[in-house]
Amino acid sequence: MEQLSDKVNEFLNIAKTYYDHGNQLIYTTLGNNFLRGGELYDEENGHRGRIDCSTYVHLILQGIPYEKSPYVTGNPEDFYHSDCPWADKEILNQFLEEKPIKAAFKLGAYYDAKGRTRSRGQWKPGDLLFFQIREERREEYESYGVYKAISHIAIVAEDGTSVYESSGTQTGNVAENVKRPGVRKTKISDKPKPIFYVSPF
Repeated sequence: MEQLSDKVNEFLNIAKTYYDHGNQLIYTTLGNNFLRGGELYDEENGHRGRIDCSTYVHLILQGIPYEKSPYVTGNPEDFYHSDCPWADKEILNQFLEEKPIKAAFKLGAYYDAKGRTRSRGQWKPGDLLFFQIREERREEYESYGVYKAISHIAIVAEDGTSVYESSGTQTGNVAENVKRPGVRKTKISDKPKPIFYVSPF
């Protein structure tokens, strides 16, 4: 395994802060609810914070560890207040102005437009993997304007064979989703092949 740069190490260390508190976060498609003025926590599940895959990756991209995130501070403003030197300021600035870049498919479109995506070769620790919705729903997603029918994003872990992600169960069973950690580490081999991947640096 090649030596990871300080930047990638810090990126992954921030990702792990959420993984270490995975049981305090639940996966839900309402993970960005607080950005629309809703509640940050889920009363029915012991006030564990709601987090979707896009919210999780956005926080890591901005260099915001769990302990400085709204899930600890309770302040929604902490979702987009970053002083991290390697944070993607273009994503952050556009988010502050119009809140357009956070969803997995919008992050995918952003990196693709910049010519940063790769579909061949081998991903490395710290890379972002983008996945499409299952085939029978792709046309539906595309009809909604979802870029390339992207439905999921994950971060390649330091071993290069696993990802850190916020994800529901593969069965799509909501009752199961709320019982499992919202942020967890899973094997890439257990997943469909990503449509493309990108280094965020």
